[in-house]
Amino acid sequence: MRTVIPFLNYGLQEATFTSYSHALSEVVAMTYLLGKGYDPQTAFKTVESWEV
Repeated sequence: MRTVIPFLNYGLQEATFTSYSHALSEVVAMTYLLGKGYDPQTAFKTVESWEV
């Protein structure tokens, strides 16, 4: 849980600027990558790069 909480907080903050659906999709993708073995920073950067 300690690894996921920063992503949850990011999603809640992101939702104030975008839709909850968009923010939740990002958090789900990031935590999916964590589960696949990505480190937190790489998971975050990877998902953020998909937005471009």
